[in-house]
Amino acid sequence: MNLIDETAKTLLKVDERQIVLAVDVLHDVWAKKGMVFTCGNGGNSATASHLASDLRKWSSSFTLKTICLNDNAPLLTAIANDDGFDEIYQKQLLGFSESLEDVVVAFSVHGGEGRSENILNLFRKAKENGRRRISFTGHDGGDLKRLSTVNINVPSESTPIIEGLHSVLAHIVAEELGKRIEIDTKGRSENIL
Repeated sequence: MNLIDETAKTLLKVDERQIVLAVDVLHDVWAKKGMVFTCGNGGNSATASHLASDLRKWSSSFTLKTICLNDNAPLLTAIANDDGFDEIYQKQLLGFSESLEDVVVAFSVHGGEGRSENILNLFRKAKENGRRRISFTGHDGGDLKRLSTVNINVPSESTPIIEGLHSVLAHIVAEELGKRIEIDTKGRSENIL
């Protein structure tokens, strides 16, 4: 089977209900003026950064606040140097997140199984502090799936397929959220007049 066929078949196995739930959570965060924190390791750090940008851009006049926790290299390396790489995300969440309306979104190919302790620590701290957690995972979802409020899992063992579909699914989530926010915003402006 070629990679295109395998990717298409894998996409059809993704649980669409989890995509809807992710959009619901993010819409609630927007409505309650919460904040979205994204992160990932390796290639997934780029997807996390891209999602943070798209969520902000597509949220009606940039009204959804987003921060990608892996975008600030000086802060990441300072925390890694002083406290260890496993602490780079949870230390930032403690400093930035001020509301129970905030949500953490993470991308992990393996779902933290034997890897990505920094993301697992972030989700443990977010859960302990009452924050909702959305994960995009691969394989069987791993520990990250079990720590998540919502888990969008790409059921594959192939890193290229998982990371590629994470990007596609993140775009779907951002676009669907943008549509819902636009409907809400139009409704509000029409009601004002």
